[in-house]
Amino acid sequence: MANGSPIPPGSLERRSGTSPATESEHSPYSSSLTYTGARAHAAPAGNFDVRPWRLLAIAFAIAGVALRVREYLDRQSLWLDEVRTAINLAARSYLGLARPLDYAQPAPLGFLWAERAIITTFGPSELAFRTLPFIASCAAVGALWMLARRLVGERGAALAVVFAALSPLLIEYGDQTKSYASDALVTIALLWLLLDVHDAPDSASRWRRLLLGGVAAIFFSTSAVFVLAAAVCVVPLRRGRQSFLAGKWLVAASASWLLTFGVFYFTLYRGVAHSDYMQRAWWDDFLPLSPAAIGTARRATGVMLRQTFFALREAAVPPAVIPATALLIVIGMIAMARRRGAATAGLLVVPFIAVAVASFAHRWPLAPRLLVFLIPIAVALLAAGIDGIASWLPRRVGGIVTLAISAVLLARAVTFDANEAHRPYRRDDVAPLITSMMSSRADSALVYVIRHGAPSWLFYTTPWRDSIPAWVAYAVPRANTYALFPRRGCVHQAPGLRTVYAAWTPGMYRGPFFAREAEWLIAQPERELWVVILAYEAREGDVLDRELSSRGATRTEALVRGDATLRRYRLPGQVSGATHETCEGDAR
Repeated sequence: MANGSPIPPGSLERRSGTSPATESEHSPYSSSLTYTGARAHAAPAGNFDVRPWRLLAIAFAIAGVALRVREYLDRQSLWLDEVRTAINLAARSYLGLARPLDYAQPAPLGFLWAERAIITTFGPSELAFRTLPFIASCAAVGALWMLARRLVGERGAALAVVFAALSPLLIEYGDQTKSYASDALVTIALLWLLLDVHDAPDSASRWRRLLLGGVAAIFFSTSAVFVLAAAVCVVPLRRGRQSFLAGKWLVAASASWLLTFGVFYFTLYRGVAHSDYMQRAWWDDFLPLSPAAIGTARRATGVMLRQTFFALREAAVPPAVIPATALLIVIGMIAMARRRGAATAGLLVVPFIAVAVASFAHRWPLAPRLLVFLIPIAVALLAAGIDGIASWLPRRVGGIVTLAISAVLLARAVTFDANEAHRPYRRDDVAPLITSMMSSRADSALVYVIRHGAPSWLFYTTPWRDSIPAWVAYAVPRANTYALFPRRGCVHQAPGLRTVYAAWTPGMYRGPFFAREAEWLIAQPERELWVVILAYEAREGDVLDRELSSRGATRTEALVRGDATLRRYRLPGQVSGATHETCEGDAR
């Protein structure tokens, strides 16, 4: 801009104010032109030809989408958190979804309504539940390319696409029935709108788009508020009327966002955020108000970087690689501030600070899946760091250095993604086991479900496409694995099929609990018993197995798939005079 005047839409300008020769000598992004309008034009080749980098971005974007398609079409069973969300979606109406969800599942209302529309149209299958996150994950790769071009130019944008396309964490949550993938897409959209306002702070139309876009983002994403916190950076440090106009728009926009977020927080999210269950579950992932916060932040950062750029479950990552990645991101922040100014760098840094503040307040745990929305920013900064280093080197070696650093960082992710595509990790993959059990069970069978297996069993044995049976109203709260139910609950699901939900309170599974349960199970009229166990209670399942075996039960079959297990037992004859404890309820 010259003398504070706005740049016409669609125009481009060199920020350094120097000649091309001088700029190529000093600017870390000398080959690129900064986008300032509604449409980006290809930057002319300066220090390098942009075409190979575009081809690289296209090739890896296609590979990233292919990995996501492979994951989506694998049709694994919904895992625990997905199932909890899916039960709410299948059992509630649109209006019912506007109330706090069961199972402590905070989710943005826009996401829930979009999901509800999809499953109403196509039925409650794994593919239907995962369609929206899958589309958002694929779209985020292309959207990141457009955003990164504005921030770091063609070469940096290509690197950002490569890292995002192969990110194990983005791929993992790119097809799950949660809003994590759409959160990442919302982050990219909001940053685009924030950059629009930053480039023309006196444009009423751009402020209007940001205001409305922010309200819509909060409707579709619980994490949008952290990105919108960066809006304070878009007000230019200028004097006069332009600063006054931008300030007025910022106040109006901030008030609209706070009001929208406040409505959702106090009606949908607050109860979950304050619940004892969530505080206990995430306690180690909150930043404490003590010197120990440094260790917690270091651990969370290391885990986040490892899962974002290298691997999810394997720890075989060279120790020096993660600190080097963090250093490159810091270099990217510096390079971004030099290229686009401190305010633009602030747009990318403030969301991290806002998350840290929320974590100190015990309102946002530093768990990788809850930080997926920050990945587009992280990959953009990493790309800026690598591209910045390359740009400070002689022209002929810059591209080689860029490829070399990227290859070292990507090697582990490529191996991990290839292994996952060949042999996917199956978490809570209980659906095929239930199908097999239903086709081979005896005419009279008893099913015993231990704690975390309850939501999966309920979801995959309920005929959601038909009229929902009356017993579902009783079973839904029984599957709430964090609620305190002191006694077991029974459900007659079908002729000859009775399900028992194990009781649970903290500490209940210690001592003689499963010994009493084994005695009760053997005393029941059914002679065939199936036990549903997920990995969360693998030890408890083994204890029950020993207790049943010691009382004459014979395990005849064990179905295993991923972290899910169904064990089949033949029970001995009923014990004469055995006590018949009642269930908490006996729904039909």
